[in-house]
Amino acid sequence: MSEIKPKQSKLTLFGVIKEIFNWYPAEYPSHERKLLFKLDVSILVFACLCFFVKYLDQTNISNAYVSGLKEDFSLNGNQLNYFNVCYYTAYVVFQVPGLLLLSRPKL
Repeated sequence: MSEIKPKQSKLTLFGVIKEIFNWYPAEYPSHERKLLFKLDVSILVFACLCFFVKYLDQTNISNAYVSGLKEDFSLNGNQLNYFNVCYYTAYVVFQVPGLLLLSRPKL
C-alpha cells in the first residue's frame, strides 16, 4: 500500500508572515479572508504613515524653537517644555475616550 505524502509548498517570507498572523476564523470564506487581509494591510500602512508624519511634526518643533520660534512668541525659560507637557498629557488622557468612540461600544 502506498502512503500519501502531504504536499510541501515552498513558502516565501511574506507567506510565512501571513501564516503566523492568520487570525481570521476558518469558517470565513476564502475571498472574505483575502479582503479582510487587504483591508488590514492598507489600514495599517496608512496608520503607520500618519504616526510617522505626526512624529516628524512633533520633533520639528525643537528645530523651530532654535530657529526663531523663541523670539517670535516671546518664550522664556521652560515655557516650551510646559507646552509639550500639556500637549502630551492631553494626548494620553484622551486616548481612551477616543478609542472607545472609534470602536462604538454597545451601551
